[in-house]
Amino acid sequence: MAKFIIYLVVVSVAAFFRCSSAATLRHSRSNRSLFAEHITRVNSFACSQPQPRAMRPEQLGLNVSSDESLYPSSTVLSRCSCAGFCANADQTCSASETETVELVFRVKNHVNGLNSSDEYRRVSAINETACSCQPTNQIK
Repeated sequence: MAKFIIYLVVVSVAAFFRCSSAATLRHSRSNRSLFAEHITRVNSFACSQPQPRAMRPEQLGLNVSSDESLYPSSTVLSRCSCAGFCANADQTCSASETETVELVFRVKNHVNGLNSSDEYRRVSAINETACSCQPTNQIK
């Protein structure tokens, strides 16, 4: 996403310098104003705070048979991916701090019907607690 934003900046600047007529210059001033608003919006979304993301238990390595169901069917963990903008195109918003959390899911067996008792399964998951811009080739 950062590369796309830089691409937009380069294209906008190149378009500005190609302008020659008075009508085009008036239009460029409008583009310049919109560009400034765009940059302000992007800069206000700097990489710093992880964002909550819904995750399926399977993404955490918790799998059940076709005869079983899990509750809850999803959980929420904080993630840095897509959580903010890094000005340098060679950097990505990534976790700078994490914590391990224990999550418990209820497993219901549908084969045994009413005679089945609930089973509980625990899974450890990584919750990202802080984000920072890190070189793309050094992401953990």
